Formats: sequence, C-alpha cells, structure tokens
Amino acid sequence: MERIRFSRLKNMARSPMHYHAYRDDMAATPAMQLGTAVHRAVLDGELPVVYPGAVRRGKAWEQFQADHVNDNIVTESESHKIMGMCASVQAHPEAVRVLKGERERYIEWTYQGRAVRSTPDVIGDGFVTDLKTTVNADPERFKWDAVRRLYHAQLAFYAEAVRSSGLGEPRQAYIVAVESSAPYAVSVLRLTPDALDVGGRLCHQWMEQVRACEAANHWPGYSDAIVDLDCGGDDVELTFSAETLEAAEIY
Repeated sequence: MERIRFSRLKNMARSPMHYHAYRDDMAATPAMQLGTAVHRAVLDGELPVVYPGAVRRGKAWEQFQADHVNDNIVTESESHKIMGMCASVQAHPEAVRVLKGERERYIEWTYQGRAVRSTPDVIGDGFVTDLKTTVNADPERFKWDAVRRLYHAQLAFYAEAVRSSGLGEPRQAYIVAVESSAPYAVSVLRLTPDALDVGGRLCHQWMEQVRACEAANHWPGYSDAIVDLDCGGDDVELTFSAETLEAAEIY
C-alpha cells in the first residue's frame, strides 16, 4: 500500500469515497499554485520563473512551458504578489522566529499500523510551523477558516510525525498566515492544546475508518441509506442572505 499523506487522509472528513478517489497528482488550483510558489520562495529561497506574457495560453505560453518543464512558472503580476507576500512574512518578527528550524523535512513513519509520510514546513526547537496563504489573515476570521480547512488536524498530524520519528517533542504548533492581496498582512497563530487534541482525535478517527474500509473493500459516499430532509417546520422563513450562502459554500 502507498504511504498516506495528510492531504489525502483529510478527505475522510467528507466521505470514504472522496478519500478513495483522491490522487496526489491531481491538478492544482490557482490558489494552490500560488501557495506552492510562496512556500518555495519563503522556505527554500527558490524564486519562480517569470513568464513575460499576461495570460497562460497561446503558442508563446506553450513554448515557454516546454522550455521550463521542471520550473515553477508565474506571470509578472503573480510574481509581484509573491514578492510582496514574502516581504511581509520576512518583516514580521514572530513569523521569522517560528519559521526558524529544519524546513520541509520528509518523514516516513507509521500511524496506527499504516505507512504514512509527512513534510512539515518547519520543525523547530519544541514546535512545528505551517505557512498558509489566505484571503483574510485577521485572527478572528482566519480561525474559522482554519477549522473548516482542518489545519488543526494537519498540525496535530505533523507534531505526531515528528514525535513518532524521534525528531523532537513539539510542545507548540504555529500557523503563519499571509494574505494573498496587498498589503499582504501576516498573522501568527498558536494552536491551543485543545485545538491540537481535537485535531489529533480527528486524525485517529479518520485512520480507523481507512483501515475498516480497506478491510471491507468498501468505500461509501455520504450515506448508503435514504436521509430525511427537514426544513424545521412550517414557520421557517426560507430566505438566505449572501453571508449565509457564502458560509455554506453555495455559489
């Protein structure tokens, strides 16, 4: 069996079917590509290759791609954004502090008897840190986004990877969040013990489900049964604000 990464394991939060269908080489979204470019620039000092055109199409773009097969290619506007994000991270003293350590260490380890692999952004002295790009880094807004995106589970998983591999004893876990639009504000968030505990229990639950589905060779979707849909009574007002629709991810 292939080693499981967190990026795949977290799909159990949706359903075993989504986990089973996930592939590590799935096409990256523009937001994911931007995040990768920022990671490489901040953590590795690797600047992207700048494509002089404005759009990623046409013969000129195809030729440029062919000439830079293994490079991380961005447009000029994207390059300015990446440089601005990097500068903001480097200007934030706490971000600089929690990004010090061994960066992007590839770890092969065992979790609940299953072969897994992890690459924490930073393994520091008693902590792990992950760098995230976001639309809004305001701590009060970002914490809800972090929970929805299961960042607390990801950091708990990374901390366990470090601990189980004998690479340290992470007592703290941090997220450096940088906004993807000017002025590229940065926030550093420390996960509470409760947040890490909840995240760790989620990972444990998901892996138990993976092992059960593997044993049964059955990967169900949301439910194999008929599910009742109830609107809560005749007096419910069926109107939705823009904020409600956004929160429910209905577009």
